[in-house]
Amino acid sequence: KAIMAEIEKASLGKIRVYAYTNPHTVAMEEKIKLSAVIDKLLIADPSLEPQAQDLIMQARQNGKRVIYLPHLAEDTLKRIPVELLELFEEYYKAVFQREYMPSPAKRILDIAGSIVGLVLFSPLVILISICILLEDGLPVIFRQKRIGLNLEPFTIHKFRTMKGENKEAKLASQEVHRMMKISKWMRPFRLDEIPQFYDILIGKMSIVGPRPEQPEFVDRYSALIPFYNYRHNIKPGLTGWAQINYPYSETIEETRVKLSYDLWYVKNRNILIDLKIILQTLYTVFFKKGGR
Repeated sequence: KAIMAEIEKASLGKIRVYAYTNPHTVAMEEKIKLSAVIDKLLIADPSLEPQAQDLIMQARQNGKRVIYLPHLAEDTLKRIPVELLELFEEYYKAVFQREYMPSPAKRILDIAGSIVGLVLFSPLVILISICILLEDGLPVIFRQKRIGLNLEPFTIHKFRTMKGENKEAKLASQEVHRMMKISKWMRPFRLDEIPQFYDILIGKMSIVGPRPEQPEFVDRYSALIPFYNYRHNIKPGLTGWAQINYPYSETIEETRVKLSYDLWYVKNRNILIDLKIILQTLYTVFFKKGGR
């Protein structure tokens, strides 16, 4: 019901639930047969489907479409709620366990975009490097282990925004006291992430994909959140569907919601969606409310 309520809201009332039923409800069979307001029969629990064949056949005979909750949720919400992943576990395991072929078009976009980014931001690279040196000395570049494609660790590169060095895995909100002055204008516009164009160029990252997490957080989230590791079926990204649709996540529940956007992208990604995400990211960073 919670998912259907969200679908009703997202569709601006175009999709509404007329009634809930189980396969043995005779009264509902009559409603499907006689009611003019019902145009679809929604299967929301696959375990009940084998018992509902008569009901499904009757609905089709009366001109009612039979649809499944995953398709409706993905089309309307543009995310895959974790509750839905658990309910339709067999279906989604088959989807996410299939072999993913790398897209030549996506790699071309990554190479072209990373070269343009490095050239375009080269004056800022020099300016930021000088500012970091003057405020807190070396090193200018911050290197950290992250988890990438197929759960393989790699080294990510960013401009350093914190004073000193901290090797423990921590959320950004836990390190506010260590932030340098320059980070106040770097982070809102994500300028600290300019060096990641190098990571994209060498093939460790993509322009669009799930954000790479630290190994400690990946271990924690994968133990607590079903399907979490399927976000690593593709390369991590500088920006992504989750980043433009959901704010920074710190709690397990927030991470579950953000994962729902990541997995929708993993399942439905294509070059047009990538271009949409890139344009929306540029708009958000420069014209709306800064980076997330």
